[in-house]
Amino acid sequence: WSGIDSLATLELPDDPNIHATFHYYSPFDFTHQGASWTGDAMPPIGRRYGTAADAQLLQRDVAKLQAYIERTGHTPFMGETGAYDAHIPLAQRVQYHAAITKAFAPTGIGVCIWAYTNTFPFWDQASGKWLPGLRAAIGLPDDTVASPVATQVAAGPLLNPSLPAALRGIDKELSGALMNDPRRLDW
Repeated sequence: WSGIDSLATLELPDDPNIHATFHYYSPFDFTHQGASWTGDAMPPIGRRYGTAADAQLLQRDVAKLQAYIERTGHTPFMGETGAYDAHIPLAQRVQYHAAITKAFAPTGIGVCIWAYTNTFPFWDQASGKWLPGLRAAIGLPDDTVASPVATQVAAGPLLNPSLPAALRGIDKELSGALMNDPRRLDW
């Protein structure tokens, strides 16, 4: 549940094996619109992404991250980000992920997308295919769109030798590594 604002006051032991992590769902009124699990805090449906205020918020949040890195000398991990698909059109989700990727890329942080196949999907369970444009939005090769939104990132190690062959290609394209099959919900 840690958000980017918690980095301002987070103190960690002096241990190179401990890394701060945070979730990034800003602006929440865009990413979680209509999400029933948010209870009384559920944002109304219809919010669009890409306003000047959204760009300013993103710049301020990147500055918060840079301040943490400067203060501690450690680069945290964005443990979750995404936008709820039930009420947000795919094109808006692509735009959101592209903006987040572009803004945070210069900081060198790793990013984990939530959740591949369910409420914030990149993968369509029914068709067995990647949703158009989302891979390109986060800097991966994407044959679902005519021209990629972003460029390819450096390859990481294969951590799970039992990963299905169909997923080994994308694992080689990731800056980190897939630990599980994102097409399955029973990890």
